[in-house]
Amino acid sequence: MLLCPKCSAPCGEAHSFCFACGAELTHDQSKEDPLLGRTLPGGYRVTHMVGVGGMGRVYCAEQVALGRTVAVKVVHPHLVDDELAVARFLNEARAASRLSHPHSVAIFDFGRTEQGQPYIVMEYLRGRDLARVNHDEGPIGVERIAGVLRQTLAALEEAHALGIVHRDLKPDNIVLEPLRSGLDFVKVVDFGLAKILEDTPTPSSGRQALTKQGLVCGTPEYMSPEQGRGDPLDGRADLYSMGIILFELLTGRAPFNGDTATKTLLMHLTEPPPDPRKVAPDRAIPAVFANLTLRALAKSKTDRFQTAREFADALEAARVEAAGGGLRDSNPLTGIRCRACGSLNGVGQKFCGDCGGQISGSVVPKKRQSPTPPAPEVSGPTLARTAAVTAGAHSLPLTGRVEALDWLESRRHEAEASFALAHVIGETGSGKTRLVQEFGARCQSRGDLVVTVGPDPAWAKVAYSTVGDAVLALLGLPKGTELDAAALGVEGAIARGVLAITGKPEAGEPEGRRKDVAEALRWAMARAAERAAATSNGLLVLVVDDIDFIDGASRNAFVDVAGDPPSAGAMLAVTYAPAASPVAPLEGEAWTLEPLPAEVFAQLLPPRLAAEARPLSPLHVEQLLAWVRESKEPPPERLAELIARRTERLPPDARLALHALAVWGDDATPESLGKLLPPAADLSAALDALDKARLVTVDDAGVRITHPLVRRVVFSSIPAGRKRELFAKADELRPDAPVEVRARQAMHGGSAFEALSLLEVLASRRAAAADHVGSVSALRHALDVTRRELHRGELDDPVAATLVFARKLAEALAAGGQWNDADGVLREALGHAPPTSSHRAQLLGVLARVAKARDNPDDARKFLTEAIRVARQSDAHQLIPMLQKLESSFEVA
Repeated sequence: MLLCPKCSAPCGEAHSFCFACGAELTHDQSKEDPLLGRTLPGGYRVTHMVGVGGMGRVYCAEQVALGRTVAVKVVHPHLVDDELAVARFLNEARAASRLSHPHSVAIFDFGRTEQGQPYIVMEYLRGRDLARVNHDEGPIGVERIAGVLRQTLAALEEAHALGIVHRDLKPDNIVLEPLRSGLDFVKVVDFGLAKILEDTPTPSSGRQALTKQGLVCGTPEYMSPEQGRGDPLDGRADLYSMGIILFELLTGRAPFNGDTATKTLLMHLTEPPPDPRKVAPDRAIPAVFANLTLRALAKSKTDRFQTAREFADALEAARVEAAGGGLRDSNPLTGIRCRACGSLNGVGQKFCGDCGGQISGSVVPKKRQSPTPPAPEVSGPTLARTAAVTAGAHSLPLTGRVEALDWLESRRHEAEASFALAHVIGETGSGKTRLVQEFGARCQSRGDLVVTVGPDPAWAKVAYSTVGDAVLALLGLPKGTELDAAALGVEGAIARGVLAITGKPEAGEPEGRRKDVAEALRWAMARAAERAAATSNGLLVLVVDDIDFIDGASRNAFVDVAGDPPSAGAMLAVTYAPAASPVAPLEGEAWTLEPLPAEVFAQLLPPRLAAEARPLSPLHVEQLLAWVRESKEPPPERLAELIARRTERLPPDARLALHALAVWGDDATPESLGKLLPPAADLSAALDALDKARLVTVDDAGVRITHPLVRRVVFSSIPAGRKRELFAKADELRPDAPVEVRARQAMHGGSAFEALSLLEVLASRRAAAADHVGSVSALRHALDVTRRELHRGELDDPVAATLVFARKLAEALAAGGQWNDADGVLREALGHAPPTSSHRAQLLGVLARVAKARDNPDDARKFLTEAIRVARQSDAHQLIPMLQKLESSFEVA
């Protein structure tokens, strides 16, 4: 099967042209495509190709970490060596990644494949482009035209405010997706020729402009006169293109269409635009729309609409005026007369059903009818039950988890005799948090002391954050209180542990510090258990929610206490995902939350969904209910995809606020949130929209996203450029944040040098806290930053930085006994290391140690001999004594 490069329709292998749109088929879409089935850097698994363009191919891919569908645009292999083509391709990524408007296609990521082909990751669009819609359904009514173009202009308004001119607007680059209301949702795509005005290179900048003055780029039928002349452009060039699109939608053809591209350009430069009413007299084009079109097509840009907002307002005024003349319906046409035989044909037909002639005939207006209220789409007990359950609450009542609650109760009963541990395991969205909340409420009602802790608000794995919160709560102290060993009356290991939790550890080995922190936690738990027994004859129930997302030092403390617990009267419950077990539970200690059968939610879901659905998680049901309220389309099958589709269609300010919350974390306040948003954004309306969509929670504690998975999906959906801007602003607003937060801000905010400095410090601190996993993670992030800078140029010597952090990462992996991973990192780095450099000598020395540890003495000696040779050639004489000492240790062994 071949996919049409224009409309993606499936065609036969023997076909030369698409049966659906007539486009010529590309027969090189063979099964030998090397990208199919591959996973690109960043975790995008390519599933199939959906289209081919002049610059590259577009594939459908799955974002493996979230199970979300994305589109990946990859440059053709034969263009990889064309510097200008690659620069223009990456310019599309730079331009579009700064846009976060709902009507602009979102660019999530960009990079290069292992073969060096640049690629862009963007949201996957399921609609049809405007050219296709106009061909299949035209002529389109003026109400619909106004709605589509106003949304397009809204996207342009944001782009122009950022100094971005699209320069290639045409119906093919406007995609329409259907909404529940029956209206269109617009996405503007393909910023491949976009001009970033504020980033235009100057003669002194040392960078080559992607398009030079006098060079004509674009599609001739839609180009403004100034673009045809090669003059400098601003947003008014896009507004001229919008005028061309409006003319074409009204009349069925472009205003200027010469035999050649040159003739078409000359017509734009010299010929006045024709009156749409004279071009298509049979379409009864309202005069107000004709005059608006002629103004948009003025030769001088000073005579056109000056801003996208002005154009959009004029379209709305024209729509209202036309509606006053009897065109109130969304499509003012009921039929078209055939010019040949006069027969009435339905709107959308291309050929007359009676004589076979091509239709382009007289408009037959609809008769005006008295408005009638629409019938409800869902009625009866299902709708009433759904409304009753969801009104005023952001989560479902605990459903189908009676056995899990009974099991937790049995674990608590065991804690009356000896310490009890409970592992609650489940995929994200399975209801782990809701379950332990319900269990905790039951325990509190019987007099137990319940303490619940989880990840730090920024989800940055701040060292000792969770264990510190736990110790404070166990001792009955308010959150944020400064722990003081002397005031607490403790000494020895407990005092050292308290000191470590406060971030002021004394000198000592990491493993010793780990034992001290566990001792401090154990002591605090014992104190709390004694207090619970004395005040209400109850137990201590300590819940660590999402232990797989807390910092490594805290996780180690809870794991160590579970292995050597305090005396009876205490229970520890931890929740985590199946693949992230901090410690293997013993028999009877774990309960796994599986998805629930759809019939469990039969009173909540509409019958159609309940009948068709496979087993579901509670979060999936919540999102399905929201989808049913918002859309007529069948819901996406995957949960992450469902969340992403919902957030893509939020109002602009609501979407920006959600992005800001995903960047800031769970401790955002309206004040901090307002500082992250543009000055013109309406924060109150944005929060109202998000609250109505049940995507955020607003209470006395602040503003936060309702669920960690929603936060992760939103975070991954933020356009790359917008993400950098948000993190840069966050960095300005909290310069005194913990190093983990500042490293994250710098890493995503685009400051490579600061990110590498902070990540190196973070790796050292985590290693000192016996958090080996966290230390390795920080160094992996640092290596990712240096690899990214190989193609950006912020660092003076990105290759050297890559080699340095590859070596440090390999050393950290080796220290943890991860010999295979260390070997892989080192061998990859050697592929980038110059043949005679001190970096190569150091890498070979570490590789020799790894080979020795893996019981490959011959390889170890070979690598060490090569390391000494390279050190001498590179004049890195300071390395030779260290390498020779290592060689001597090998010989002794």
